[in-house]
Amino acid sequence: MLRTVAIGDFRSSVQSTVYQVRLLVEVASRALSPGINDFYTALACADQLAAALAGSIGIAPTANINPSGETPSMFEPIHGSAPDIAGQGLANPLAAILSFEMALRWSLGRPEAADRLQAAVIKALENGARTRDLGGGLSTVQMGDAVLAALGLGA
Repeated sequence: MLRTVAIGDFRSSVQSTVYQVRLLVEVASRALSPGINDFYTALACADQLAAALAGSIGIAPTANINPSGETPSMFEPIHGSAPDIAGQGLANPLAAILSFEMALRWSLGRPEAADRLQAAVIKALENGARTRDLGGGLSTVQMGDAVLAALGLGA
């Protein structure tokens, strides 16, 4: 099970693991097949593998950032839409929430709001909020409510 750590520490761990997995994928794919498409196919799975190795794909955000700003950047949970559990209240919403935190920080120019949202996620986790993938029993809505409460917006 994932131990409670500060999101910044978790991000560092995930980023390091993602880098290591990407490096392994690059070396392996180029050794097995020099085709560029094979590399990108393998790389598409690397982020998910790295998040799983770090503890749970339910809390890892991801981004495809266009630094030029000519086209929009994309922010999403590393697990995508999780269609296999859609509508069941089982998905951990933290990856979606932290993806929005990244959008606030990297695309919308709102670092203060991003800091506040990140702090709320940390507070919710420190208060014991956990979905099933983290060893708890909260539903998607309940976990979202825990973050809202940490923001001071709860019911």
